[in-house]
Amino acid sequence: MSRWMTLLLVVVSIARAGAAELDPASIERRAITERSRVERGDVEVMSEGWMVDGNMKTTSFAYKIRIVFDGKKIRNDIFRPVDLDLSFDAGNSWRTTLCFGETDHIFYTEQSDVIGNKIMMNVIGLDKFKPVSDMKCVDPRYLGLNPAGAMNARHSSVDSYLNQDKLVSTESREEPYQGQRCYVTTKTRTNGVQITSWILPDRQWVVAKIETRFASGGRPQIHSIETDYALHQPSGVWFPSGYRHRVTDGDRETQHDDLTVKVHQLGSYVDPVVFTVADMNIPVGTGVLQSPTKLQGFLYWDGLKVASTLTPKAPPTDNRRFALIAGVGTGVIIAAFLMYRLTRRSASRRNSASPSV
Repeated sequence: MSRWMTLLLVVVSIARAGAAELDPASIERRAITERSRVERGDVEVMSEGWMVDGNMKTTSFAYKIRIVFDGKKIRNDIFRPVDLDLSFDAGNSWRTTLCFGETDHIFYTEQSDVIGNKIMMNVIGLDKFKPVSDMKCVDPRYLGLNPAGAMNARHSSVDSYLNQDKLVSTESREEPYQGQRCYVTTKTRTNGVQITSWILPDRQWVVAKIETRFASGGRPQIHSIETDYALHQPSGVWFPSGYRHRVTDGDRETQHDDLTVKVHQLGSYVDPVVFTVADMNIPVGTGVLQSPTKLQGFLYWDGLKVASTLTPKAPPTDNRRFALIAGVGTGVIIAAFLMYRLTRRSASRRNSASPSV
């Protein structure tokens, strides 16, 4: 083979490699693959913002989520302040715990008043058959991978957003982004939605920005998210440190959401007990609803395990929720009895007042 032919083959190989690297689908798959390498961790996210509803009313919101994950096991402890003027640390938050563990799939929620007293505790559910997508757990490995708030950082949402189905066109280009080498991919779906992503290959293929454009009601709509990253040590992972999520309807901004991320650890050992009921600080006596439902009597959390009684009776400690149900039930029975007596008495009076035949 001549020297010129060898040189030509090298040039062609380099060109093909460059074309493959710039393929939009390959770029997006690489971004997902790199983020998926983070096997386990413990992070905390805090979001504050506002949104405009269909009645043009502006509502503020705030929430904090402590997220622990290990492979497919994941736990969310979601806190919302009772009053937005109060801090999360004052103990006056509503808490929801979602957990998809090795054996237990758990949902637990409690509400507190403004001084931290628990005023309602809902049942927890144990369900070994629900898929993780139904649990709607926030997975920090998907933060910034679709133009939506943190509550949509889930595999199902990101997979739906990044899939390559129903595309009219795709294109990619290379251009700088905030001083970094960047691949910009644009794809247009058959429904007219255009999605543009800015991906930084030199920072483990992180997604720095995503913008979605479409039309609704004759007005242009833009959903965007810009994510900041920090190099976490000792894991050596470029991980989100915060983002800015915006939604624009025509010339009006309708959602404004700023999120910060605090990394407690990435890649280190996670104690499996974290993904069990025993680690969730659930008050003793809280009723348990097991799913799928079985005829197994009254269930409650006794502080160590889910206990049961064949005959429903009061749990060993105060349980306001079940006490409320019992009180309502007793009230209904008494009310029915009084109505019965009143009806009988009225009927007797009507009979005595009627002329005899």
